[in-house]
Amino acid sequence: MEPSIEKRGKFYHLRYTKTDGKRSTVSTGCEGKAQAWLWAEEFLRELKSPEKIVLVSDALDAWEKKKSLEGGDLTKIRSNLRRLRKAFGHFSPLDDLNEAVQKYVQNRRQEVVDSTIGREIQDLKAALNWAHNPEGGRLIKQAPTHIWFNAPSKARTKTASDDDLRRLSE
Repeated sequence: MEPSIEKRGKFYHLRYTKTDGKRSTVSTGCEGKAQAWLWAEEFLRELKSPEKIVLVSDALDAWEKKKSLEGGDLTKIRSNLRRLRKAFGHFSPLDDLNEAVQKYVQNRRQEVVDSTIGREIQDLKAALNWAHNPEGGRLIKQAPTHIWFNAPSKARTKTASDDDLRRLSE
């Protein structure tokens, strides 16, 4: 099936057939149809013959640069990204990272609480998604695989005092 361009909301989207035969849709980030077709031609050409292999570490580097340009405190982000580069940097962003994420979570649970691990995985997801979007310069040409991890939240309990019960019953 031939590639096509269709408008969805503000931007035009490219519909094309991937090498595995499945149809895919990707935002061009273009508001004009002619500009969207130019972008689509380049996208499809690069998709068929990539010039270089992009690794997760490349996406994390670009994400860190973006965050540093935004300003603010980067201490926590840099610390998270250093750990993520070590654990996932050698992967392609298109690899199925879920098995590696689960191993990472198991190892990190011995060192830190789940909320810290959750923040690290959120940074990984954010960096990969940003690198795929037009804003990130389309560093990753195909959408990265979805990473499954939700940090379990601890149950919060509070015992009501007699005064609380009276106030609630009024």
